[in-house]
Amino acid sequence: MICGGSSGSKNLGSIETQPIHLVLNCSEAHLQAVLGSKEQVLWSQAIHVPGRAMKYIAPVIKSGLDFLELNPSQLSGISCVEGPGSFTGIRMIFAHAMGMACSAQIPMGKISYFEALIHVPGRLLHSPAWIFIHSRRGQVYGMGYYLPSLSPIGNPANMHLTKVRDIMNNYQKEKIHVLGSGVRKNPEIFNSDHINVLPEIWDTPCPQTLLYLSFKSDQSNKIQLPEYLRPSDAEENLQK
Repeated sequence: MICGGSSGSKNLGSIETQPIHLVLNCSEAHLQAVLGSKEQVLWSQAIHVPGRAMKYIAPVIKSGLDFLELNPSQLSGISCVEGPGSFTGIRMIFAHAMGMACSAQIPMGKISYFEALIHVPGRLLHSPAWIFIHSRRGQVYGMGYYLPSLSPIGNPANMHLTKVRDIMNNYQKEKIHVLGSGVRKNPEIFNSDHINVLPEIWDTPCPQTLLYLSFKSDQSNKIQLPEYLRPSDAEENLQK
């Protein structure tokens, strides 16, 4: 399972006959780009660019297309991870993807970051699991799932750490799994015997997961919008 760096395969057969999707994720510090068919990842790259993704997105996309000797018009679909997460990173990948999709008439879809993160560990574990993604100081984006059914526990939300503590206290009589950048940044909340903190490797979705969810997503020529779950700091300042 490829979880970082870059990877590619040119044993493609007749690539012209394969529906190929491009998937982009920049919800947090890693910029991920994946190209592949339903059957396999054909090329992928992940680079750590916290707060610096904008100047790398176009070169990374071009690198993958060049490796596979493809033009954007040969893509069957483009998907973006919709968030929640970094406002700038998410906006930038959506802008690049929509530019490509509109100019080449490529259908576009989007993927929930929560769904991408829970996709693999959620099938290996039992008991409830919660994902907490760093939002800003004192806040996280949270989403819970029943495992292994992957049924959601309520709706995703931006929440204060006091709410996170309340959620963790509600599970004192049963085991609970947690993962995500919000867990790493606030470890004191999850220091309890009934809480299983999953390894950090699960905090970034693998290329195969992103590709699978892209082909599963609803692709259309309509404008796609990110999922922010809260106003940006700039938007909140304008309201004051």
